[in-house]
Amino acid sequence: MIFWLGTLLFFGCQTASTQVSEAVMLEQQGDSVAAFDIYKSILSEYPNTPAAKTALRRIQRMHLQTAKSFESTDPKRAVALYQSMLERWPTSEYGQIATQKIAALNTKSEPVTLKPKEVTSIEDAIDNVVEVIDIEPSERPPEEAEPSAEPLFYNDIVDEAELAACDTARKSQSRLVWQQYKQTFPTGACLAEAEEFLRVAAPRQMEIDQAKKKAGEVRKALVSLCNEYRLVQTTSNPKACDDPSRALMTEFARLQKRKSDLLSSGEAEKQEYYEKWIPPRWNKLSEAESRACGDLVAFVDGLSAQGIDRSAIESELSAVRTCFTDQGSI
Repeated sequence: MIFWLGTLLFFGCQTASTQVSEAVMLEQQGDSVAAFDIYKSILSEYPNTPAAKTALRRIQRMHLQTAKSFESTDPKRAVALYQSMLERWPTSEYGQIATQKIAALNTKSEPVTLKPKEVTSIEDAIDNVVEVIDIEPSERPPEEAEPSAEPLFYNDIVDEAELAACDTARKSQSRLVWQQYKQTFPTGACLAEAEEFLRVAAPRQMEIDQAKKKAGEVRKALVSLCNEYRLVQTTSNPKACDDPSRALMTEFARLQKRKSDLLSSGEAEKQEYYEKWIPPRWNKLSEAESRACGDLVAFVDGLSAQGIDRSAIESELSAVRTCFTDQGSI
């Protein structure tokens, strides 16, 4: 009972954008006729909306693909489909493509008007598209509209890359991919969907767990580093390597103080000692730390680039805080 109630609520609350998503999925699954029917429904139920614009672009693309499929096997039928494209969308990019295709097929056939018939395939659906897309005066090409009216569909340059990027973002369920979509297509058909997805900025538990797992490996590497560079002796702490992150930060601070002490006197001997020992140790230690922390830092950087709260992640990684601390320079 609960399942069916949820199902009814879902379909009862479908919006134009969710219907577009459903139709795109049907296309990808090979059910073009069902997808076509949904696009027609969107044009009828949600005119003058971004979803309607997307639906029309998808219909135009399906029309073009169908015409292309007949070029080698039935050129006359291909010409008829291209001619119908030219008649329906004369000022769009699809109209331009149709003109070029008709010329390339080198035929002087008159435009073919196909009679509606039972829709059993996408080819039949394309044949009947003229019967289901009734363009209102405000949607007609510029030459037929009022001088001040802005044509909704005909001036749109079809951007297959935008549609593909939207499909990719939906499949990925990745904040980074949606962010890239939003940046690349700031007025794209899926902008509202992108913004809705990107509202969630807190790290998910899965991402926190991944970061902690990487941090565990980093801590082991830092313990080895602590022993290799004898931080127990240099920090005068016999238990320094129990907290290798703190030991490293202490050692970097010690080296900076040694630099200050050695160079402040101005003595040539201390200058020579500094140049021989301090920068080399600092550089080796810094490089070793970067190697140990590299994978974890890259992972956190990636999450941050997706819009996830970096501080919320770093707060879970206190055992390796040296990885995210600016040690300064020497």
